[in-house]
Amino acid sequence: MPTIPIVVAAPTGKFVDTDCKLTETLLDALANRDILGIFRYVPLPGVDPKGDIDAAELELILAHPAKFCSGFVQHPRFPGWRPSAWNPETDAKHAVAFARAAGYPSGVHGFVDAEGMNPATTWQEAQRYNTAYSHVMVEEGYKGGLYDGYSEPETPEELYEIPDVSSYWSDLAKRKVAKRGTAVVQGPQFELLGVPFDPDDVAPDLLGDTPMVVRAA
Repeated sequence: MPTIPIVVAAPTGKFVDTDCKLTETLLDALANRDILGIFRYVPLPGVDPKGDIDAAELELILAHPAKFCSGFVQHPRFPGWRPSAWNPETDAKHAVAFARAAGYPSGVHGFVDAEGMNPATTWQEAQRYNTAYSHVMVEEGYKGGLYDGYSEPETPEELYEIPDVSSYWSDLAKRKVAKRGTAVVQGPQFELLGVPFDPDDVAPDLLGDTPMVVRAA
């Protein structure tokens, strides 16, 4: 029988993220490393989603004896992109459609990957994009999350001021967010059975929260 997914706060511990399809063998290997959860990707509009999460893969993750949790993040755009050249509502709705089709229930954090922006991007431009994106996530029943990576021009205070973002994820540079801080910090990439993974340390942020994820009931 299919698993029944429930939304929970991510437990403190080791997670990973990957843009590669997972198999039972890979999940067994992750379980042997005491991994608690896996963040998977949903596609941008117009991009082939063949390597991204789908219902069969999420079922495989949740049904594994290790009782993995899972969350989702949308792929970043190419390095040097300008937020003003793209429609954040369209991007977010595309992410929501794929997350919902994969089986992520309402209440899970959906992360926008805010990295690799053109050096000319202003903080106002970045904030408008991130605000509109996260507003759609919340309107659609999910929660707003933001991955803060390189070439993201907002200050810690400006990041915190995005109204619908309630969880922050830092790249390995350990970015700062005023008042809330980050709940997920990425580490250096490693390979497992030839597949690249990024390790992610999950711990309560300064307000005591971790991102909302899904696991089997």
